[in-house]
Amino acid sequence: MICEKKVSNNYFLIFILVFSVFLGNLNVNIGFALKPHMVLMVVIFMLTLSKFVFHKPQSHETFMIFFYVFYCLTGVFSTYPMASIRLTIAILIGLFSYFIYKFLFSNITLKEFERIIGTVGILYNVISLLFYLFGLISNKFNFYGNGIRFYGLMLDRNMPRLIGILSDPNIFVVSNSFFLFFFLANMKEKKGKIGFVLTIITTILSFSRGGILATLVGIVITIAFFSVKTKIKIIIVVPIITWISYFTVLKVMHIDIYQILIKRMESVSKDGGSGRIEIWNNGLSLFLNNPVQGIGIYNFRDYSADFFGEGIYMHNTFLEILVESGVIGSVLFFIFWVLLFFRIMSIVWMDKSKAFLLGAYVSISISLMFLSLIASEYLFLFLALIWRYSMTEKEYLYREQIKFE
Repeated sequence: MICEKKVSNNYFLIFILVFSVFLGNLNVNIGFALKPHMVLMVVIFMLTLSKFVFHKPQSHETFMIFFYVFYCLTGVFSTYPMASIRLTIAILIGLFSYFIYKFLFSNITLKEFERIIGTVGILYNVISLLFYLFGLISNKFNFYGNGIRFYGLMLDRNMPRLIGILSDPNIFVVSNSFFLFFFLANMKEKKGKIGFVLTIITTILSFSRGGILATLVGIVITIAFFSVKTKIKIIIVVPIITWISYFTVLKVMHIDIYQILIKRMESVSKDGGSGRIEIWNNGLSLFLNNPVQGIGIYNFRDYSADFFGEGIYMHNTFLEILVESGVIGSVLFFIFWVLLFFRIMSIVWMDKSKAFLLGAYVSISISLMFLSLIASEYLFLFLALIWRYSMTEKEYLYREQIKFE
């Protein structure tokens, strides 16, 4: 009875914590954005301090820590130290949250863990769609404008882009990617079907070119591991779901997804990926002047403002790491990311039903090429989710035996 009660409490606590990660807009500015999940993690850590366990790091985690330590240390010699301090604090919070996630995730069964993922995923997408609909209604379905927000809607160059309960449509796709691939792999269940439809609709309504590309590639990779029978079902069912979703959005929200997507893709050659190509060229010029240790953590925005007239993010995590931490930092991150790939492949090799982990990994890797996510709470959560799948049920039961004997 004691064991069952403990697991039940862990389930509720983890559910609240994971969901709170997606409430980042409800923050208080204290020099940095203090978000709900940060406060909750501190409370959890204080309550579990006597029982807290630091798990032995896996090979990719070791290089992850090496990378982040080196990356933060580049701020010591940076031109804009205050900017470096800000991101260093964000990274420390992210690493702290990662260890909290690991500790909590190790105390529930995989079945409970997946129930949490499914429930949070559906809740997150339903709320995001409702906020988007509220935005459309409040703006009377007027799509004219740029940089204007109404609830879960952002008007971007006359496009009605979904941001849900976040503040950026591209970040929304990344935050939602793990749920999408999880539901794709569990479409045999009713919750999986509902979740997949919801995540596909919200992803498309974000009108994120990079996000949609990343999602499509990830879906193809995930489906490749399915049985022939399952592949045939998906080939038949997905187009039907797509058409139903298309006409539903057209009638309810008065949005012609097809036409907007066509215009969105055609604009790539005109806007250079929303100016990314020019930004990347500026970044490379800075790297050539500081190739070894880089210009310092979180210094690109200030360099860009001073030298190129606009303080803007790199919109490419890999390039941002190269520019700000040089060759050394890039090599450390590359080793970490490759070792993570092999860790995921070892999980998939043992159980092909977990191929959605590989799909999510590839999708997020592509997203990293278009966004600056090095200290994102969604990246740390994703890494912790992967870690839980690398923990076998045998290891979980062994821990429970030690805990309750």
